[in-house]
Amino acid sequence: MRKLARWFRQRGWKPQQVQCFIPTPGTIASAMFWCGKDIEGQKIYVARTDAERMKQHYIIISKVKHKTTEET
Repeated sequence: MRKLARWFRQRGWKPQQVQCFIPTPGTIASAMFWCGKDIEGQKIYVARTDAERMKQHYIIISKVKHKTTEET
């Protein structure tokens, strides 16, 4: 996740939102999510709790100031 954040910064990109991944049943992605391994059997990190997902979100969007409804 930090590599991705660095990649964004190097290109001057400032994401304003991050989408949670919710695997669709019957797909390779859902199998990878469930077992925590890629298609070659290598272990991959899977954020399973809300706290883990929020930590990843903040890595990507931590420097971005979001407009509130009062500011728009």
